[in-house]
Amino acid sequence: MLQFIFKVQTPLKLLCDYIDKLYYELFKNLYSALHDDDVELRMFSKILTCIKKSKNDKASGDDMVRNEFIKSTSDVFLSLYVDLFNLILKSGIIPDTWIAGNIVPFYKNKEAKTDPKNFPPITILSCFGKVFRSVMNNRLKTFSDEFLLLNENPTGFRKKYTIMLDNIFVIYMTALSY
Repeated sequence: MLQFIFKVQTPLKLLCDYIDKLYYELFKNLYSALHDDDVELRMFSKILTCIKKSKNDKASGDDMVRNEFIKSTSDVFLSLYVDLFNLILKSGIIPDTWIAGNIVPFYKNKEAKTDPKNFPPITILSCFGKVFRSVMNNRLKTFSDEFLLLNENPTGFRKKYTIMLDNIFVIYMTALSY
């Protein structure tokens, strides 16, 4: 009789192994710089906010870590996530699995499944990468708003700006000047 021995790995163990691998392979020379006070960028609340805003039931990237797992472990691993993000910011090296995306066809639930037009491509990205990009995007928004780096005229994708009314006003004022 054959016996099969399965090595059971819990999601927590998988995450620890994944983060250990990232630390070792990508940042082994920079690990000692992790606790430099002059470079340290503590972002606990910013990272936690971005984690909470991430959507459930989304596909995971090549790292196989889903948003639900990141959310459920954030109370235990938040300091580890902060250290990892700080290390990425200091080194300028982002893990390849956070950058790479898999382009797959996605059925739109419209019309026939035999028509390729009903399968537009989507890109599956790493959930950790999405959280990191979200943190960076929020930091850039805060910085550009604080130092008034963006012109007032471009209104798309900005809070407290309405695209239609602002642009109609610009067109109206331009028409009045002629």
